[in-house]
Amino acid sequence: MVILDAHQRGLPAAGYDLVFLVAAGLGLTLAVAGSLLPRDRRG
Repeated sequence: MVILDAHQRGLPAAGYDLVFLVAAGLGLTLAVAGSLLPRDRRG
């Protein structure tokens, strides 16, 4: 797992938790925006 690997490298818990939250937030935002926008306007 990526989180376990990061933990073994000595990264602070808050560091990779923040990265995970930001990545999840961006992924959710892109998914919602992609589902709301018409496909013909995305290109």
